[in-house]
Amino acid sequence: YFMRRVAIAATLALFHGSMKRRCEEFGITNVIVEPHGLPLPYSLGATERESILASIDPRLASMEFSHTLFATSGAKYRDHLLAQAIGDPAFIRFLTDQRIALVIKENSLHSDARNVVVLSHDLSDVQYQTLLLCCTCVVLSYSPSWKYRSSAFLHECFSNNKPCIVSDIQSFRVFEPHFRYNPFFG
Repeated sequence: YFMRRVAIAATLALFHGSMKRRCEEFGITNVIVEPHGLPLPYSLGATERESILASIDPRLASMEFSHTLFATSGAKYRDHLLAQAIGDPAFIRFLTDQRIALVIKENSLHSDARNVVVLSHDLSDVQYQTLLLCCTCVVLSYSPSWKYRSSAFLHECFSNNKPCIVSDIQSFRVFEPHFRYNPFFG
């Protein structure tokens, strides 16, 4: 209703074609597609990284882990994959055996596992950027209800040449041509 009302008086600018097609299904044709664009890549000196990671959580600055996965939980969008994963003893054993740290930015989760770092507090810009630059891979797990939306986190991954794995949902499938590998799971 509101989108139709706005479209009467203005042209809607949307981030990608799937959003436009959805509007057209509702008879809204006063639409243009203006791609989201990419932010500038982050820059940080190697000497600063260790102290910044330690300020997030001392485990991240240790030599204990070979790889770090950085994930935002999609719990607020009804995605419970990460909550299930960190509650699975086999998954925790896998993380331990492979020396992988899983860092999850989420208020509602908790884990006592040494390899799981749940960040329930806000990160400063430099902490967030350092974590993104230092992680091995980013995990974007969103539920199918994440329709007709874009993910700034995905765009930051592209800008910083950060590999990522993403939920196999329509909102991420529109970016399939930008991957040189199959990033989809689920």
